[in-house]
Amino acid sequence: MKLSSNPLWSSAPSLLALIMAAGLTACDDGGSEASPEPEAAEPETPEPEAGEPEAAANCTPDPDGWADASAHLTTFCAECHAATPQFGASTSLLDYATLIAGAEGSRLVDQLAVRLGDGTMPPAAKPQPDSMARKALLDWATCEDNTVITPNPGGVGSDRPILDAPDDPPAGTDFFDLRAPDFAVARDWNNRYECFTFEVPTTETRYIRRIDTLIGDARVLHHTVLIPGGGRAPGEHGPCASDNPLNLIYGWAPGQGALHFDEGGMRLEPGTKLTVQVHYNNGARHPDVRDNSGVRIYHGPVEGPEISMLAFGPLDFEIPNGQVTETTGYCRLPQDTRIIASFPHMHEVGSGFEQVVLRGGAGEDEAETIIALDGWNFDAQYIYDTPVQMAAGDLVRTTCRFSNDTGRMVRSGPNTEDEMCFNFAYVTPPLPNNYCNSGAPAEAIPLYAPGECAPEDADALSVPQVSARLVIGSPDIPEGGEIPDGTWVLTSGRLFLPSTMLGPITIDTENTAITGQGVLDFDGDAMIIDAQIALHLVTSITDFDEVVAISLGADWAPTDGDPTLLNLTATCGDDSLVKSVRYTVNGQRLTFQLGVDLGPAVLTVELDFDAVE
Repeated sequence: MKLSSNPLWSSAPSLLALIMAAGLTACDDGGSEASPEPEAAEPETPEPEAGEPEAAANCTPDPDGWADASAHLTTFCAECHAATPQFGASTSLLDYATLIAGAEGSRLVDQLAVRLGDGTMPPAAKPQPDSMARKALLDWATCEDNTVITPNPGGVGSDRPILDAPDDPPAGTDFFDLRAPDFAVARDWNNRYECFTFEVPTTETRYIRRIDTLIGDARVLHHTVLIPGGGRAPGEHGPCASDNPLNLIYGWAPGQGALHFDEGGMRLEPGTKLTVQVHYNNGARHPDVRDNSGVRIYHGPVEGPEISMLAFGPLDFEIPNGQVTETTGYCRLPQDTRIIASFPHMHEVGSGFEQVVLRGGAGEDEAETIIALDGWNFDAQYIYDTPVQMAAGDLVRTTCRFSNDTGRMVRSGPNTEDEMCFNFAYVTPPLPNNYCNSGAPAEAIPLYAPGECAPEDADALSVPQVSARLVIGSPDIPEGGEIPDGTWVLTSGRLFLPSTMLGPITIDTENTAITGQGVLDFDGDAMIIDAQIALHLVTSITDFDEVVAISLGADWAPTDGDPTLLNLTATCGDDSLVKSVRYTVNGQRLTFQLGVDLGPAVLTVELDFDAVE
């Protein structure tokens, strides 16, 4: 599933907001083709790991045992892998000849054994075979007597139950349907995201009380998402890459039930737009498919508590290849609120998740778990029932564990090949912002340490921590000058914005705070800038803390026609954030102006460095 929340995933990590890309549980059972979306293909069936069952050499499952095996498969697998596969599944598991066709080790029955053995099938929200039923299927599929320890369903063990909903909608509610208009699904669409935009058909403000997914052609439906707004006019549809919604309302995949609120609901204004995103997976290449999947929204009067979604979690982190690591974010709650349900979210190198609340911001002795997952499966993501009351001043800590064996550095970002660490939580009453990663305790903020490109003597320098001002306007015109060789330390700074508006968000200049530490070094035609900036950013939709380390080595030369503008060629580190570098030399002070792309605007960072005696 691909989810989106908050605008401006900028090229400047210190001012990131969110465009979420995600994936919920699916019934499809193999890889898929490239998508027009910035999503990676669905993961292939995993190879057996040590201790997992493998197909025995020269093993043909006993046809006399097929009746019992077929009964188990019908009970636990046939919703997707029926005689006519549904929900993106490409094959049926109910035909003996199909299961044993092909070369041993790559047959469907061999894949079945692996998925049963590692617990990735059936999906976690589906009825699970008990240990005896699982063992019986594995024994039959592998022609062996297996020792089976029933794994966590879906490879994910949670200390909270999956959110359940009653069969009937709340009393006294009306409903309207938002459905794909008999949409043609091509035979070769294994990973197609289509967004359908609608106008809310109400004449007054209402509360959303319940959302059900309407299943059109179950053979190709992979998942649905409901998001506010959208990049199209009502009645239009198209690939979802152009949609940039500000929040998530609901997500569904096979195994997830309705979103249902016993009291209160999510605010629904008349005349606003809603977009239904449908992920199509025609894995079995069905011809002439037309689908009308969508959602049914039950709504009632504005009565009871208002509910909204709040995203918790850190931004701007890296996971080096070959390492197991953690990243943590904090949210100090500005008011009392109650979490109703949680949707933890990571991508493909996630391995575990934990969110706790520290009452009154106290230490570990006062930690209360909101939700913990002792495993992670990108294809097994659910909304969990997590009723937790929280008070103003409580500190919510969100931690994700990652295990990176991709062969490359993985960074936080909006695409599936990037990573995320969030809990999308339904809360009441709503907070002023819909994203919170702010208020980390002082001991959780790292001190400045020289980066990979720092001067050799940087760790011996006295590098003070300085405050920087946020200024609305333009900086002074730089004057250039002859840059002497030497080392400087950061002594002051300013961040210039052309306006308090950045696209759809407004910067709170009074409560935004910036601190920094760093050094600058020139040696002939080579320069180094090595710094750390801590930003407490408060806007109309976000409230978060970010610590950004910058370490860049470069060869430099004046630009023809503008001697105040440096032409840089990076020799160490990442220069992707830097749009331009201008400077002024004034005695023992060197002022750098760095232009940084920030969505629709350019942020100018002006840093003053004083020479080291």
